[in-house]
Amino acid sequence: LMCAVLIFTLLPWAALAESVPDDLIFDVSEGSIIIETGTNSGTLKVTYGASGASELDNIPGSEAITIIGTTTSNSVTVANGVTANITLDNVSIDLSSTSGCAFELQENAVVVLTLAESTDNSLGSGSAYSALHVPENAMLTIGGSGSLTAFSTNGAGIGGNGGGSGGSVTINGGTVTAASSSYGAGIGGSAGTTVITGGSVNASIQDTPTNGVDNG
Repeated sequence: LMCAVLIFTLLPWAALAESVPDDLIFDVSEGSIIIETGTNSGTLKVTYGASGASELDNIPGSEAITIIGTTTSNSVTVANGVTANITLDNVSIDLSSTSGCAFELQENAVVVLTLAESTDNSLGSGSAYSALHVPENAMLTIGGSGSLTAFSTNGAGIGGNGGGSGGSVTINGGTVTAASSSYGAGIGGSAGTTVITGGSVNASIQDTPTNGVDNG
């Protein structure tokens, strides 16, 4: 019995983490997460869990939604026209070996993304998808004091898909590293704006000697 208690005590937090919907914490390792407009005005709905089997509706739009977990198959999507406050807390989404987007803002989505203190977060997408997709007419603001690494093979690290337009990206905090291997920008796209007012930012295109920020 003592051995069992000791083993349980030594298990890493990541192994014990799971969605806690009452606290607005959702684990992407359990399944893809979709944030969309709630049933009641001014609210949000989160679909989560295996095959989207669970949902939490009518979340006040001002509340922060926290995402945790590690996955090589699931993703996060913020639906068209949704405004949301999202916190990343030691999230790792690596879809670099698939043809999928790790974290997608759809058109007209507005997201304030907070990197939780002392956390390391990473997003990776394959094919021509950006790691953190911010398309034309979408808006993303990144802050907090954690770190974020966003890498895509042919899309932007943060911004538009390969050859596509980016939206509005503002970085005012955190340590942000964004890179594309070839056809995408580190941050940005063929259109859109990137504003950096704080934090530490490293944006690059690995196959070209540029600073990796493309404002179209």
